[in-house]
Amino acid sequence: MYAAGAEVRLNTSAWGIWDRTVAICPSGGHAQRVTAEHVLMAPAARPRPIVFPG
Repeated sequence: MYAAGAEVRLNTSAWGIWDRTVAICPSGGHAQRVTAEHVLMAPAARPRPIVFPG
């Protein structure tokens, strides 16, 4: 939790969103629903290795 009141959930997949409710599943966890006034999603925000030299 940050001072602004934001909660960050890393390594979590979101598989459904209805109004203010988001269905999520953390890596290695159990699916759950989260309700929030505002939701910010960053799809595919993960590092990827470079597969060629240079």
